Amino acid sequence: MKKEQMNVALDPALKAKIRGMYKSDNCSTMTEFVQKAVEFYIGYLESQNSVNFIAPIITDTIKSTVYATEQRLARLLFKEAVETAKLANITAAFHNLDDNTLKSLHIRCVQEVSKINGILTLEDATKFQNGDE
Repeated sequence: MKKEQMNVALDPALKAKIRGMYKSDNCSTMTEFVQKAVEFYIGYLESQNSVNFIAPIITDTIKSTVYATEQRLARLLFKEAVETAKLANITAAFHNLDDNTLKSLHIRCVQEVSKINGILTLEDATKFQNGDE
């Protein structure tokens, strides 16, 4: 590739830095070093432009993904609450539980759910109800 000559005025301190550094970058001339530095800086500026273009797109994509996940979780929680309400009403219809029994059951359930990180099994509940636990 044919190169064109360009005159550039540099501060003496900057020229001294170039003179001291160009060989450490495996450049055979100071011109090659300056050319690599300019290409690097142009790449940096171009990447800044692409970041300014891409960042809002990524942000919008993440926001829409989080929103969709929130909506799915809200629908699942609603369905779970409906099923829990049905079970509570069925249980209440068949058992005449006093307030003290309900309070102690609530305390026991809070402790159990805390201990098992919310992972309930029918087997564990059956063991508790049968006095095996």
